[in-house]
Order: sequence, then C-alpha cells, then structure tokens
Amino acid sequence: MSKFSVTLLSAASLAAVGITLAAEGVHWGYSGPTGPEHWAELSPEFAACGAGLNQSPVDIRDTIATKLDTLTFDYNARATSMTNNGHTLQTDVAPGSWLGAGDEKFQLIQFHFHSPSEHQVNGELFPLEAHFVHQNESGALAVVGILYRDGEWNEDLAALGAVAPTDINLPVPMDMDLTDLELYTNHESYYRYSGSLTTPPCSEGVRWFVLKTIGHIAPEQAENFVGLIGEDARGPQPLNARVILER
Repeated sequence: MSKFSVTLLSAASLAAVGITLAAEGVHWGYSGPTGPEHWAELSPEFAACGAGLNQSPVDIRDTIATKLDTLTFDYNARATSMTNNGHTLQTDVAPGSWLGAGDEKFQLIQFHFHSPSEHQVNGELFPLEAHFVHQNESGALAVVGILYRDGEWNEDLAALGAVAPTDINLPVPMDMDLTDLELYTNHESYYRYSGSLTTPPCSEGVRWFVLKTIGHIAPEQAENFVGLIGEDARGPQPLNARVILER
C-alpha cells in the first residue's frame, strides 16, 4: 500500500460493468506502439477506437445553449474496493447511489480519474478529470465528468488517494463512506453530448455530462498520481456531425 496522498483516483476502464472483459489479455497503453493512435490495430474488438464517429473525449467548444434536464445526485455511496489496474486506480462502490437525468435513473458503479484531463474546454487542458460511471437498467451508460484546475490542496481527493495500492490488479478492500466527501461540485450547469468510452474498446452510445463548475487540486496531487500511474489521457476526438448542448 502506498502513501499516495493525492487524488481519489480510480480506473480508466469500465471493468466494473464488464465492458473490458472482451478485450482481456490485449495490452494497450497511452504511449508508443500500444498508445491511443494504435488502439484500433491491437484487436478487432477495438475497431471503434479508429472507425467510430462518436468518440470521446472532445474539445468542448461552439456549444448550443438549450433547456436541458436538471441533474440530480442521490449518492449514498460506500467505497468497497480500489484497484490499480496499471492504467489508473478504480474505486468501486456499493449499490444504491443514483444519477437522475429527466425521467431516467442511472446507478453509480465506479469512479476514476485521468491526468491530464481528457476533455478540454475551448482548448484548455486541465491537470485532472474525474469520471463517475453510471448504468441504467437497460445497460446504457452515463458518465459525469468533473474537471480540476491547479489550486488549493483537495482534502477530499487526498482521503481516497491515501489508500491507493501500488500492486497491479490486487484490489484493496475498503469500507469508506463517500457521502461526506465533496466528490462532485455545483451541477446546475453542464455540457451534454453523445460519445464513447475513452478507453478500449471505445464503445459508443455513452451519455456524457461534463460539469461546468471546475474543481481544484494542488499541483503536487496530480503530479503524484502521474508518478504512480503515468499519464492516462486520450486526446480529443473529432466532433464530426455531433453538437454539444449546454445548460
């Protein structure tokens, strides 16, 4: 167990919902011959990484203001385990926490972070981005993204980062109450678009909600994460025919 007292970081993959199981055994990474520009070449199951037209992340710009549903967070989460999967750290949570978007409900499954950020806003790159992964009864995914800018030390992120494991694929059991942590910020305003997983197999049909309110971390918190995991961000993908809505 490391004394990694930085972020609450977790996985870059969606193993918690079984999405990466089809690609089990295929090595991919974030640089060199297994980096993002080569993902589609590594396995037929990764074809969408190269051929998909609705890929994530994106550079958020030229948005359209409209009346979008209010997001509601009914989080009663307890962290049950954290795993270092070699790409990042994944924190799985117990059932019972929900994201509401209009008439739809999505259950929180896990959360993870990327450094630097995967999404950009008008070309601005951030030192850290959180992804809170949710799934509804039909299996559809909704991910809430939170961007973090250099600033003050973030105690909430440090509380989870303190238990980050260094051993690969050896889950560390946890029983941490997350309801008192400020894991999400003001969610009245957000960007919405249709995208994909940001890791192989890059499956599309993912509903993205990127909050406008920016969080804060101390520079050394992101630096410590990179020191443990390495940079784990896919760059912005072409928007193609999509539009980005904002509330």
